[in-house]
Amino acid sequence: MDNRKRLFNDQLFLDESKGRFVDLRHIQDDRRILKNPHKGWYWHYVESGFFDAEHTLDVSGRWMEDYHQGYEYFDRDGRYLILDDVTDFPGLNHLYLRFTWGDIEHEMGVYDWTPVDRIINAWSKKGYTFAMRVTTYMGNLFPATPQYVLDMGAKTKDLYLDQMWSKEPVYDDPIYLERLTAFMEAYGKKFNGDPRIEYIDMGTFGTWGEASASTLYSTNVIKKHIDLHLDNFPDTYIMINDDYFANRVGREMRPGETQELLNYVKDKGMTLRDDSIGYTPYVDRGNYHNLLVPTVFDALYDNGPIDIEFDHSYRYETLKCADGESAFQDGFRGLAALERGRVTFAGFHNYPRKFLELHNGMAKYCANRLGYWYFLEGMQIPEWKAGEQAECTLYLTNRGFAHANHRYALKLRFVSKERDEAIEVLCDQTDNRTWEPNGVASFDRAVVENIRFSLEKVPAGAYTLQLGLFDKERPVHFGVFEDLDEEGWVTIDQVNVL
Repeated sequence: MDNRKRLFNDQLFLDESKGRFVDLRHIQDDRRILKNPHKGWYWHYVESGFFDAEHTLDVSGRWMEDYHQGYEYFDRDGRYLILDDVTDFPGLNHLYLRFTWGDIEHEMGVYDWTPVDRIINAWSKKGYTFAMRVTTYMGNLFPATPQYVLDMGAKTKDLYLDQMWSKEPVYDDPIYLERLTAFMEAYGKKFNGDPRIEYIDMGTFGTWGEASASTLYSTNVIKKHIDLHLDNFPDTYIMINDDYFANRVGREMRPGETQELLNYVKDKGMTLRDDSIGYTPYVDRGNYHNLLVPTVFDALYDNGPIDIEFDHSYRYETLKCADGESAFQDGFRGLAALERGRVTFAGFHNYPRKFLELHNGMAKYCANRLGYWYFLEGMQIPEWKAGEQAECTLYLTNRGFAHANHRYALKLRFVSKERDEAIEVLCDQTDNRTWEPNGVASFDRAVVENIRFSLEKVPAGAYTLQLGLFDKERPVHFGVFEDLDEEGWVTIDQVNVL
């Protein structure tokens, strides 16, 4: 470890009254890709639903040929196959599942979660978590609202799209809402608070669940759909699409309603998702980062994780701007969106190895930077006495795009060779969610965390002091050399407790 040390002169930044300073910058490693919780890339694994058996055969063949390069995802019963766990994809955190109400409830009150359970049970064993969106209208692809709801008299609107007719739900129809309410209650009972679920994406309103409807509805209707998610998922992050706000620009039903809707969403604690920032009209008319309403990202940033979906990865080679240039700009436009949006999760449609083939460097660059990315800069350690309340000052930097949205447990560990024991001490007044990105990896911009803890269970003696951050039992790794990372514990220095 000594050969990694470098000369630093930062005494001007330190308050010497806080104790002796232990410099930790020589143990930093910004090349190791960390697998940390609640952040990173995701894979839009279920594109639009589970389909019926006949449709599945057609769709799976097309996907296998065009998108997945020989990796088939369906068998003849419409079940997803596990052929490639892509655990080598840097920072791949979760699978995103978009399916329809009709996929689950074929008969009134009968809910078959088998297709979802099969995926979650198989892939959670491989270390992945999940996000879900349930839709009620999929355009002309296939019906999404159960047929029995229409047979009960729920109103629809006939739309002719791409030479095909479809039936769009009337999103405030009483029969539709009554049955949707019952479904959402079952949905919440099934998944609310499930630690395997990163977030629920609000998808019951609009085509593909992306907020676009053929008719402009009042914000009260949208609030009804919002409340159906919030009421049934009180213990899970709920995301809303940025198009709920962008679609109303220039066509409000009454002045100020868009801001009122944003205030409602913010007060309710919802967070934000942006679908397909590579969509050509956004590329041609929007900012370089393609975010239509960046101020909405700012408004909801503190509520929870921000999610951006780039587009269908197979299109990146061919998608062009109006001026003929590459729409994705070798990934730099996407990177600009992640930085501007202070994004925790980012993903794409289709097979991840296609994305790796096209943007391998970007995948690795963002693996650590999505969400939080913590580095230990140093610690000031005053004199400590056994059995008393103690404190120290920790200097650290967050070099990610965003702050963390989950509170992790910061612990100190006192390791005694003499007594062959390790005593863990919880620093329960520390909240890592306040560790904002510092922008530049510079000591003068470090987070200064004054840590308080009890030495009640630590006898006097000599110890190796270690520090760790944990999501329950799972370690949250700092950016240190791998050989210095002892299952999440990082050695700080030798200390004496008097």
